[in-house]
Amino acid sequence: MNRNYYQNDISSFINEERTSILGHLSSNNEFSLVENQKNSWLIQIDQLKSWLVGIQGSISFEYTIPRMGKRIDCVVIV
Repeated sequence: MNRNYYQNDISSFINEERTSILGHLSSNNEFSLVENQKNSWLIQIDQLKSWLVGIQGSISFEYTIPRMGKRIDCVVIV
């Protein structure tokens, strides 16, 4: 079971095109993709790319919390 919609190391995330990241998120999304969700992801991607410059670690979007059935928007491990 994949617990997130997107996961990568931070440096690769920063260098990846935002449309590619959005594609991963959209293709793993099990719900109807509404415009607000898409725009929210794009804002998060842009902000995180600027905030995480020079930081090593990993990033996950839409991480599912085991046994709770809820998702965290973004997890950054440094």
